[in-house]
Amino acid sequence: MKTKILKYIILYLSVVFSSIIFTTAFASSYYHSTYSSVNLHSSPTTKSPITVTIPKASKVQVLEACSKCTWSKIYWNGYYGYVKAKYIKLSNNSNKVTVNYYQDSKKHKVQSPTYYKSVPNGASAQCRDGSYSFSHSRRGTCSHHGGVRVWF
Repeated sequence: MKTKILKYIILYLSVVFSSIIFTTAFASSYYHSTYSSVNLHSSPTTKSPITVTIPKASKVQVLEACSKCTWSKIYWNGYYGYVKAKYIKLSNNSNKVTVNYYQDSKKHKVQSPTYYKSVPNGASAQCRDGSYSFSHSRRGTCSHHGGVRVWF
């Protein structure tokens, strides 16, 4: 039993550290929060814990977003999390899609779930938050994005 728990802990830590190593640079686009304050959630739902409250007009870096999504994944002042997309606005005219990568259990570099306006080439599933997954296996696909909406 202890061995099984230890294996899961090692697997979890290896995924966390490998995803940090293989993540590309963040987008150069900056957005501003539009209201007096914006709650940063740990996952894309109002039921998730609030990590921090971001003050009015703070510059935040948007990591994942799309025109039809209700949540955006952001980075602000050392914090990563999700905010309602309607509370942030674009401060420049960039339409870039930010692409991040992680290393899967077989040591392959895989594109992290990313928001697109239509199904991109190579996508294996669409997550419930509207992002597209490029996972090579079904296990854990879209686990931080509300689960799988549809497989391709």
